[in-house]
Amino acid sequence: MLPEINSYLNQIRTTPLVEVSLGGRKPGIWRKLEYLNPSGSPKDRIALHILEKAWRRGLICSGGSRLPGPDGAVFLSQGL
Repeated sequence: MLPEINSYLNQIRTTPLVEVSLGGRKPGIWRKLEYLNPSGSPKDRIALHILEKAWRRGLICSGGSRLPGPDGAVFLSQGL
């Protein structure tokens, strides 16, 4: 896989996890900062899963130009 693509995909796979304390009480709530994904949406992770699953099943291949997808933000995430 090209380094640029791998770097891009790692942005989706490695969004930070931070603890948010509520009035100093422990344990706090752990939040995944999905807004740091390339499109700013948690749906990037869903789109990545769909594409990786399709790739493993041989439904898509290198050089393809079109993938049928859902409407809305998940479709946008697939396009990025």
